[in-house]
Amino acid sequence: YLVRLGHSVTVYEALEQPGGMMLLGIPEYRLPRRLVEAEIQRIENAGVRIVTGRRISSPVELFRSGHDAVFVASGAHRPVGLNLPGEHLPNVIPAVGLLREVRSGSRMSIGEVVAVIGGGNSAIEAGRTALRLGARSVTVYYRRNQAEMPATREAYMEAVDEGIRFRFRRMPVRIEPHGDRLALLH
Repeated sequence: YLVRLGHSVTVYEALEQPGGMMLLGIPEYRLPRRLVEAEIQRIENAGVRIVTGRRISSPVELFRSGHDAVFVASGAHRPVGLNLPGEHLPNVIPAVGLLREVRSGSRMSIGEVVAVIGGGNSAIEAGRTALRLGARSVTVYYRRNQAEMPATREAYMEAVDEGIRFRFRRMPVRIEPHGDRLALLH
């Protein structure tokens, strides 16, 4: 929109390719790569310059290099911790990390019975991705009721249709090793 108003716009992307979480965090079945790449091409064709592989440590460096204004859009690449004992155990995988690994082509082994903690779109997509990776059972645990979930109704319904179970008003208090598995205690 800034280009349409006559401004010169440069997007600095820390990663080696543009697209951010749309390419790395949203599963292919939800958002095909070709659509994201086509949108990026439209943006570039409109006159936006995209510089990849450049992490900006401070907006000050951009002002010093001649930019008049800086808009910070840092993305959502870092997972949000739960502050639960056991969340750093092996096989406890942040949803964003799982989605990013799978989207980048990694074939992860996640086990047969998967618990997902959270009620946002990332949690639901992680559960759906777990099914696609071979899990036979996925249960999403969310601390509030279904109406209060931040995930879209569409994502929730699609997950239910795929066989994902939901347990509402369940807040895990810790994750413990239990033999070769993990136990989610609530």
